[in-house]
Order: sequence, then C-alpha cells, then structure tokens
Amino acid sequence: LDQIILEKLREVTSFARKNPDEFYALATQNGEAEAKKFYQTAEKEKTRMEIRIKELDNIIRCLYEDRVCGRISAERYDTMAIGYEQEQAELKQELASITERIDEMEMREQCIREFMDKAKEYLEMPKLTPELLRVFVRKILVYEKEVKYSRTAGNPIVIYFTFQPNSA
Repeated sequence: LDQIILEKLREVTSFARKNPDEFYALATQNGEAEAKKFYQTAEKEKTRMEIRIKELDNIIRCLYEDRVCGRISAERYDTMAIGYEQEQAELKQELASITERIDEMEMREQCIREFMDKAKEYLEMPKLTPELLRVFVRKILVYEKEVKYSRTAGNPIVIYFTFQPNSA
C-alpha cells in the first residue's frame, strides 16, 4: 500500500512541478466553465443585493418614522413592514449563499496553488512518511477485492489529494 501511494504521489507531484499550467487546468477542469460563468454574475448580483438590503433598511426606518409621526396607520405600517422585512430576509439568505459559493471556489483554487507550491518544495521522496501524507493526501480509500478469496486480485485503491477540497 505504501509503495502504491508513494508512486502515485511522485507521479502527481512531478506532473505539478513540470507542467504547472496544465496541472492547474486539469485540477480545475470539471468546474472551470461553471466557475467563470458564476463569477461573472455573482459579483454583480452580490453588489445589487447589498444595495437593496441597505435601501430596505432606510425604507423601514422611514416607515417607522412615518408611523411615529402619525402619517400612516398602525395597520398599514404592519403590512408594509412585514413585506419589506420578508424581502430583506430573503435577500440576506441569497447573499449568504452566493458568498459561501464564492468562498468555496476561492478555497478550491487556493488548495490547488498550495499543492503546486508544496510539490516544488518536496523534490525527492525516498519513502512515504507521515509528513508527506499530511501535506499531499487528504484521504485514502481501500475497497474490498472485486473477486473474493482471490490471491491475485488486488484491492481497488482511491487516493484523494489535498488539491481536491470537496473530497474530505
């Protein structure tokens, strides 16, 4: 198991060192088009939502002042305030969701860059050490043999590296 992991680790880190642009492209490939499209709209949408939340704060404040001064009835105030507060709560929830998704994408990019930097630091890997596992491997899954009681069939092994943040 150690030998298999070490060989795969050497292969991946060597590729990351020799072809950093290609490694980055492959690591981000499955979500890159989606990420670009999302980034284009997310920042605009985030700004729009933040502005609208501030506008709603001002509207609610003015509405309260109108209620205190007696310009609108208590019934009308309650109806309008509930509507504005509901809209504001929905916007805050959407804003939190967009911000979380942006942070997730930035975290993924950061994990890939850190992996590439660490691959440049660890040029030689004579044996598998706990430090190498901590730095490069997130988790290792060893499955049952596909053919039970076989002496020649190996166990399928899946290695999740640290540049794959969603695999934890």
